Amino acid sequence: MSPLINSLLSVVFLICGVVATFIMLELRGAPKDRSINATLIKFHKILGWIFTGIFLFLVVVMIEKVSGYKEEISPRISFHIVLSLALIPLLAIKIIIARRYPRLSKNLITFGPAVLVFSVALSGITAGHYFMHSSDLNYVSLAEFDDRILDENLGQQIVNQKCNKCHTLERVYRAFKSENGWTLTINRMASLDAPNISAFDIKQSIHFLVKRQTAQKGEDENKLEKAIGKTTMETKCTLCHDLDRIIQVKKDKENWESTVDRWGSLDIMVNNAGVNLPCLIHEEEAESIFDRTVAVNYKGTFYGCKYAVVQMLRQGKGAIVNIGSGNSIVAEPFLSIYCGTKGAIAQFTKGIGIDYAKNNIRVNCIAPGFIDTPINYAHAERLGGVEKVYAALPEAVPLGRAGTPREIANLCLFLASDEASYITASVYVADGGIIARA
Repeated sequence: MSPLINSLLSVVFLICGVVATFIMLELRGAPKDRSINATLIKFHKILGWIFTGIFLFLVVVMIEKVSGYKEEISPRISFHIVLSLALIPLLAIKIIIARRYPRLSKNLITFGPAVLVFSVALSGITAGHYFMHSSDLNYVSLAEFDDRILDENLGQQIVNQKCNKCHTLERVYRAFKSENGWTLTINRMASLDAPNISAFDIKQSIHFLVKRQTAQKGEDENKLEKAIGKTTMETKCTLCHDLDRIIQVKKDKENWESTVDRWGSLDIMVNNAGVNLPCLIHEEEAESIFDRTVAVNYKGTFYGCKYAVVQMLRQGKGAIVNIGSGNSIVAEPFLSIYCGTKGAIAQFTKGIGIDYAKNNIRVNCIAPGFIDTPINYAHAERLGGVEKVYAALPEAVPLGRAGTPREIANLCLFLASDEASYITASVYVADGGIIARA
């Protein structure tokens, strides 16, 4: 649990204790025949249960946190633990007297303020300390002059101490990020532990993690970038679904059925997943590139259409849009494998468009040209570099520029809509005029 939530609960805990103590004193000192007394007694009981519930919850959180500490516990935390443990029997005796021994209730006038004093001390150690020092920590990044104070060994110690509070150290050491990525991550994690971590600790941690992964992968930037990309995929692509959904093309029947059950129907299917991995077929990695390109581009489209058609047959209608490429029609250097899969998608689209037209299922394909997305960068490097390729676009493309994802999305929206109700088994080119001039 974050320090902010912990501190806010401590404040609520203290407020409940103060109000409950005030009500108790009011009931003891005021006349007993007042009509408001019954309401005050009821309100006092409610506050008491809230007070006790929050306290027990905070004790459980404290025990869980302390059990995960690997370093020596600070005096402030030790004092907090002692106060919490001391308050448990005190609060228990107060509750037992109130519930089981009403003849001893006159002693509650002593226990009530004592519990309040302990509560004030506990809240001061947690909420007070947090609100006084949480603003001390600002966004921290490495600077050139930090080299004088940075120490990898010290950074490793800090990472080992701090980074195992929320997850395992294995997760930290398996991750690869750029310096900016580690800076963002460590600052975000530090905000959850503020004010128990300093700017000095943050800088040492960033420095150690960046240096460690550079040493592990060597100075080869390509290897490092691949490792960083793998970590990004494992981190970001698991927020909504399993990695299997990214890595494996084929989905099982239950996966599709659960999707349809969640949304009620499957009216539109867009098969947009694709990879563009340039190579020549005599190169060493050609076979692995062939397997992956076919798996993602062609098999992915096949399975997407297969399970969409099954559901659309039940519904009696549906629209499928497959994303091909200008390379569904013409070829380019270094893209023989990619062209093969995209050509297959175009013909596959026409085939199933004819097969299921009688079932009111329309299937069309879009063949985009050069669209301004990162999927083209690897191919551009084989052609002389991204900058060179972009510089040639005004001459190569009749419209004089790269296309945008939105322009392809608009065509996709049209083909999926009822406005295209008489269109099926067709390939639509959106390439700025390149193929027409080829």
